[in-house]
Amino acid sequence: MFEWVTEFLVSVFGQANWLAVMIVSALPMLEFHTAIPFGMSAEIWGANAMSPFAAFFWGYLGSCVIMPVILLIGLPIMNRLRNTRLFRKAVDEFDKKLRKSKTKIEGKAAERAGKKHNPAMIDFYKIIGVVLFVALPLPFSGIYAGCLVALILGLGFWKSLLALLAGNLITGIFMVAVCTVFQDFVTYMLGAFFVGVFAALLFALIKVIVKPKALNT
Repeated sequence: MFEWVTEFLVSVFGQANWLAVMIVSALPMLEFHTAIPFGMSAEIWGANAMSPFAAFFWGYLGSCVIMPVILLIGLPIMNRLRNTRLFRKAVDEFDKKLRKSKTKIEGKAAERAGKKHNPAMIDFYKIIGVVLFVALPLPFSGIYAGCLVALILGLGFWKSLLALLAGNLITGIFMVAVCTVFQDFVTYMLGAFFVGVFAALLFALIKVIVKPKALNT
């Protein structure tokens, strides 16, 4: 079933499966949680399938490399895309999701900080909120959305980077544990992630297309 996938990957990457794992880990929506079962899949890589530790190491490295780039150019790119006719609706919809996450995290942070509203304490709980948001192995969480949420929360570069590194680490540990326990099923997990990404994109696309029409009727 996966012979053509194996042949394609070998033709592109040769024996450098570590590079393939790094690239998958740096791709939006796939990210680190997909890269681990991808690297460990014997159906895809055959004898070159990675150990859990190797998949974790290369996947974490790939996702960490892209973090500073997203933090520096993520919001400017979003604003540029918002000014284009093709992407305006999709960006606005995505921005609404980010703002909802921001509001939830801010509310929880203020609640945890108590009545004193100590700025340092509020920032601490914002960081915890971003860590938990990034740690969820879902298509619209992860480092890309996490970077933008952290910036919208006003955490700044270094606090945002700290939260992203920690959240990503939790994701990796969780996925390695699951893939190690259910090692015979990592390819099915990988397939489930791809189906989830496709379904999320399809749902978002339908929402963007249908919503304006509903408003006009």
